[in-house]
Amino acid sequence: MPNIKRFFPCSCFKKPGTSTDSLQNLVLNKKHSKTDSFEILPKVASLDEGQCEFFGKNSIIIYPSISSCLTITCLTSDGRKMGGHAVLIPEKSEKQLSLTQILDGFSEYIIRNNLKDQVQKMFLIGDLVTWNENFEVLTEGRYKKVNQLQKTLFAKKLKKIDVNRFTNEGKEAIQVEIGNKERVIIRKRNQIIATF
Repeated sequence: MPNIKRFFPCSCFKKPGTSTDSLQNLVLNKKHSKTDSFEILPKVASLDEGQCEFFGKNSIIIYPSISSCLTITCLTSDGRKMGGHAVLIPEKSEKQLSLTQILDGFSEYIIRNNLKDQVQKMFLIGDLVTWNENFEVLTEGRYKKVNQLQKTLFAKKLKKIDVNRFTNEGKEAIQVEIGNKERVIIRKRNQIIATF
């Protein structure tokens, strides 16, 4: 496994022998060695609110509870995935990352790994209306609109799915799964209610 020269501002890698929680502490406090070696997380992973991760080939990402959140998933031509689960107001006590931290982590990962030409598709799934109306404030003025993310993250294609019709305007939570072959599955109470 190659050495990673710098941590990205998200819980992207699991250092052998550490828990995800202690890794999140390392990331947020930026206490790490430039020569630390990390392994890619398992093939199936759940991303809770305020987390982002980078996955190897043929991974399945599950966003377990979405109502007013925004999830960002990028797929590369060689099968890798990047996933982020942003919340409107991150809880510092929960060590949740802000949307800006997630986007900065994505951009840095793409650039450092020479993936600019390999990001084939990006999925934006969540309460897109609310996020688009407040995007400039939520990203501390660095990004103006949700649609700008496709260009920012070098994605060739963009698929947007607004979940309001599935969440009863944000009153109920759904689960989103993004697996192989760019398939999106939406579940409510363990029942599949839509596929894309």
